[in-house]
Amino acid sequence: MVDLLGFDDIKVSQPPVEEDNDYFSKSFWGEKYQGFSVLNNNLKHSQASIKALQEFIRERATTEDIYAKHLTKLAKSATPTHATNLGSFSPMFDILRAMSEKLSSCHMDTVHKLNEIIRELGKYQEEYKSKIKQMKERTHATHEALQHTQSTSANVLKSKEKYHHQCLLIERLKAEDSNTKDLERLESKSKKAADDYRAHVDKHRKSRIDYETKMTQSCKKFQEVEEFHLERMKKFLDSYVQSFENASILVGQVHREIQTKVNGNTVRALVKQYCEVKGTGGERPAPLNFEECDPGSLLISLESTATPDGQNGSSEDHQNNSTTQQPAVKPSRLPIGRKLPFIRIKGNKKENKKRSSSTGKDADKDSVSAGSPEKDGNSVNVDEEGYTIRPETPKEASGGKSWKYVSSDESSNSDSDDDAIHKKIHIKIRPKEETPTDHSNNLEALNKITQKLTLNAPNTMSTKKSRK
Repeated sequence: MVDLLGFDDIKVSQPPVEEDNDYFSKSFWGEKYQGFSVLNNNLKHSQASIKALQEFIRERATTEDIYAKHLTKLAKSATPTHATNLGSFSPMFDILRAMSEKLSSCHMDTVHKLNEIIRELGKYQEEYKSKIKQMKERTHATHEALQHTQSTSANVLKSKEKYHHQCLLIERLKAEDSNTKDLERLESKSKKAADDYRAHVDKHRKSRIDYETKMTQSCKKFQEVEEFHLERMKKFLDSYVQSFENASILVGQVHREIQTKVNGNTVRALVKQYCEVKGTGGERPAPLNFEECDPGSLLISLESTATPDGQNGSSEDHQNNSTTQQPAVKPSRLPIGRKLPFIRIKGNKKENKKRSSSTGKDADKDSVSAGSPEKDGNSVNVDEEGYTIRPETPKEASGGKSWKYVSSDESSNSDSDDDAIHKKIHIKIRPKEETPTDHSNNLEALNKITQKLTLNAPNTMSTKKSRK
């Protein structure tokens, strides 16, 4: 029949079928009554699972911690000591360092969350121990009912065997046509065995009913504890997975940020930054042109370099006495009219005397050829250490000021320390009026000035000591 009103599409709502969730009360029975012991052992196994999960998360936290520390170490190595020699690519190492540091912080955050889960598992383990103790108290009656049922079942089996044995003996006597007295005696025993057998069966039936009732209640309690345990363990796993999911989100953000920075540092930007940091200037050097030699300007430049060292030094020496100790003068900066200081060479005193006497004679010859006051041909005097003693000029003998500078290390002893260098500087400055000022013939004046300069090559050890 066709429904003309169109109610075929309307579905009558059926009441929801309640799902039977009593899995334990249906699954832990059996002839050997082992269900209760299995559920009891499951409590201990659940406690072991808590410890196993705790150890697993601890190992994972250790792995993450090691990885985070390696990332921190990698961040430090991203800016090596030779960072200045990395060229224009050196700014990219700053990006790598920032990336490693942020990734390390992400993994360290994961380590902290995992440590929190480990602490929560430790608390739950103590809580679960107390639940096990409570379950033992709540299922104690079930345990007693189980023991009573097992004992009654054993009595039933024994009485059954005894009764069946008596029945077999009666049938054997009937087949052999034995005495009636024996037959009656066996029948009375068989009847008594049957009564015992029925009594044990009744006891077992009552104990079994009591055991099933208590076992059903205990199974529900066991299932409640197990469901609670599984929910808590599942929450711990959810937290574990969530911590890594959050870390992966942060790591993805770091990667996107680093990718943006890498794309922002283009080739032109890196080249421009390198030029700004390492650039040496934008002005090009001026060209060098050929210049003709001008002897007059050359002479003036020589006199201008010689005047500050000679005249200024002489004025200061007039104020501070002529016997003050002065540091050794570099040969390249000696003014015109001065001679280099005599430097003692390490070795035997006799050899030093010979060398100093020869250099003194050469110096006297040069001074005579240059028109110095020592043109009278007198013999040259040499002191004990081999230095030339110059005779006094008429001006010095008449009481004029002496321009003699002596520099020596009086505190050192040449006999005890051969490495010590004693220096005596004999400087003689000609009076200003005696210096030729006529520049009519510049070449001749320049030759006369250069003839008065005497340069002695110093010893290598003395030069090293003077530099220090």
